[in-house]
Amino acid sequence: MSLGSAATLQDALSTGTHQTEFTGTEENDLSEFLLSIDRELYIDDGAAFPEN
Repeated sequence: MSLGSAATLQDALSTGTHQTEFTGTEENDLSEFLLSIDRELYIDDGAAFPEN
């Protein structure tokens, strides 16, 4: 699997450098949290990056 080729968030969490040992419902909880983030509320796609 190459970078950016995971079909689902679960695939991304279980592939390559993202692999980790989840216990109980941790993987599902993490997936649900990540999917719940509201892009429009937290990410301004039009914002310029600050210059260093």
